[in-house]
Order: sequence, then structure tokens, then C-alpha cells
Amino acid sequence: MPDEVRYEVAPDGDLIIHVPMQWKKSSRRTLAVAPDAPTTDTPLAKAVGRALALHEEFERGDYPTLRAMAMAHGIDPDCVTHASNLALVSPRILKAIATGRDLPPDVSLRRLRGLRSLVWEEQERELGFAPA
Repeated sequence: MPDEVRYEVAPDGDLIIHVPMQWKKSSRRTLAVAPDAPTTDTPLAKAVGRALALHEEFERGDYPTLRAMAMAHGIDPDCVTHASNLALVSPRILKAIATGRDLPPDVSLRRLRGLRSLVWEEQERELGFAPA
């Protein structure tokens, strides 16, 4: 289904994560909106949405290095590094952020950036998600 967080393995072995999110412009700002939720206009959802967009640009090969991408976007290279780490978060966590549902109350951008593992089940456990 196109409206669900899902992942697939590309023919070259890369992992592709699909997160349904749309950017909607209002008169003064841009909002991150998940298809099965009302407006998801939280700093956490915006940060994850931006991170996924930057990660996709880099994976497409639009920039030779993270530093080059940071310079092109006019942002600090550390921000791009943090963004690339956010793109490796579990699909279950991404879905909770995008929909605003089933997200433990103390999940923050700081906690996401501090995740110690790339294993999705360990990330979920660290953030306090109930076992799937």
C-alpha cells in the first residue's frame, strides 16, 4: 500500500525506505502532512522529513559528498550528518512520527539522534516502543 511505511531491497542490495509524507504550503509556512493523519506539524516530523529528503538526494548521487550537499543547501555539514543518521531509523518509528500515533511521549529529536544501534528492534526498544 502506498500510504504505509515500508521498505524494500533494491537490486543492488541497497535498502529503500518509503515514508508517505507530503509537503503542503500554507500562506506563511510549509507543513509536513502524513496521509492517514491530520496535519503532522511537529518539529520532530519536520526534521525527519527533511532528513529523508536530504538522504534521498545524496543516495541519488546529486552530490559527491555530504559536505558538498551541505554547502549547496547552505547548512552546516554536521546538520547533514545528523540528517543522514535520522534516515536510518526504524520504519515503525518513522510511521509513529509521521502519523502522530503510538509514539512514546518522551521521543525527541535529541533521543533519535542519540540512538546507539542501526538494528531496528533495538532502536524501538531504546525509545520505549512496545514489542511488535
